[in-house]
Amino acid sequence: MLVKSRIFSTTALTGLLLAQSAAADITPAEVWDELHGYLEGFGYTVAATETASGADVSVTGITIATVLPENQGTVTVTVPDLTLVDLGDGSVSVEIASQSTMLISTEGADSEEVDVEVGLSMTDMETIVSGAPGDIVITQSAASVTASLLKLIVEGEEVGRDVVRVDMTMTDLASETTQSGDGMTVSDQVMTAGGLTYDLAFADPEGSGRGMLKGSISDLAFEGSTTIPEDFDETDPADMFRQGFAFDGGFEYAGGQSEFAFTEDDQTTNGKTSSDGGFFDIAVSAQSFLYSLGATGMSLDLFSPEIPLPIQANFEEAGLTISMPLAQSDAPEPFEFDVTLGGFTMSDLLWNIFDPGQVLPRDPATIAVNATGAVRLLLDVFDEAAMEAAGASDALPAEIDSLVLNTLTVEAAGASLTGTGAFTFDNTDTQTFDGLPRPIGSVDLSLIGGYGLLDKLVQLGFVPEQDAMGARMMIGMFAVPGDTEDSLKSKVEINDQAHILVNGQRIQ
Repeated sequence: MLVKSRIFSTTALTGLLLAQSAAADITPAEVWDELHGYLEGFGYTVAATETASGADVSVTGITIATVLPENQGTVTVTVPDLTLVDLGDGSVSVEIASQSTMLISTEGADSEEVDVEVGLSMTDMETIVSGAPGDIVITQSAASVTASLLKLIVEGEEVGRDVVRVDMTMTDLASETTQSGDGMTVSDQVMTAGGLTYDLAFADPEGSGRGMLKGSISDLAFEGSTTIPEDFDETDPADMFRQGFAFDGGFEYAGGQSEFAFTEDDQTTNGKTSSDGGFFDIAVSAQSFLYSLGATGMSLDLFSPEIPLPIQANFEEAGLTISMPLAQSDAPEPFEFDVTLGGFTMSDLLWNIFDPGQVLPRDPATIAVNATGAVRLLLDVFDEAAMEAAGASDALPAEIDSLVLNTLTVEAAGASLTGTGAFTFDNTDTQTFDGLPRPIGSVDLSLIGGYGLLDKLVQLGFVPEQDAMGARMMIGMFAVPGDTEDSLKSKVEINDQAHILVNGQRIQ
């Protein structure tokens, strides 16, 4: 993972070289000097030849190298030549050839020797750097940018495009980046693109397996902010966070579609997906972590030789959010977990396999859970030694302080289960509940249509009548009638004496 992480980091910095060549002043020479220093501040070794022609500067033979941690080897990136042109109005144009290549090489004692050649094709690319020292503005536009995997060599053996193919194109790009700071560099960026297309394929050179994935995304938009510390140990990725690195940003898109196919042993599984739009957000710092994504109007069509009928399914919405603290603290910090799979439907063809008589209602199904609370981290998650020691001793890295069930919704086949609740936890008592901190609180549950669904499952033969009778008796022990027909409710409590009560009746 460290190897891949640093390779991607190098590639990202190369993107800065191409798209943000201006962590600098307003003259071409100063633009290059500042960029050179910016890369070296990350621990990269930069080599290039600079040639001045009046106020303009040409930079050729650009290579960026870094040593990977844990004796994983080195990564060297060769970047296309640049020309930095003084526009005479206090701004600088960064020019790059419309057709160029980028070379990425890795080798080391504990890593494979890999050479990657990527072709870059740009149409009507324009990058302008303006502003004042310490407060730089980079504006960029392009009709299209295409990146293609041209060559992959692993341990001296070339892997051709007939084995691995990767092509990606973005169109109608426009972005603006402001970069400022003294000691801490803060980079804020907004970007839009008319669309993204991708075409990936692979084949097993020693077998019959092969696969492909292609598709497109429309109306992309990105907004994000990155804080980069001036000094940190580049051999220790965690130190970058300790010194103040932070990122907060996300993508949105208006719609997307894809096609895929995978073949193994002469049997092919293929399908297509689509969505009406979605988003992806991530925020990370030494203090906290947020990961959130979602989409609407999702559809899936799947055809597989192992399944007798085609699968057609849809989601009105789907989403996942996880937020949690990362910093060791004496005080509890908030966390959140949210998952939604809403409005699930499938084709009547699939329904008819197990319910040809349409006994079960075919209303859209939904699962939604939202929980918040507070947790106290007992160690530094960026301290690898401490984390390993905790794992070896089975010690918990955190203590939960509180948990609130804001939403629980399960709707399917005419039945609906909902719930809310809240608990606090006594972490000084891990004996009463067999190693778990003692909870205090309650949860309220409501079930509508449960008995009706059970009767239909008996009618379809999925549940034997005697099992259904046992289920009704069990439900009757833990639930009381609700306010409407075929409705039940239940309140489960754990009091400060560790007694468990259901609807006021003690069961433990």
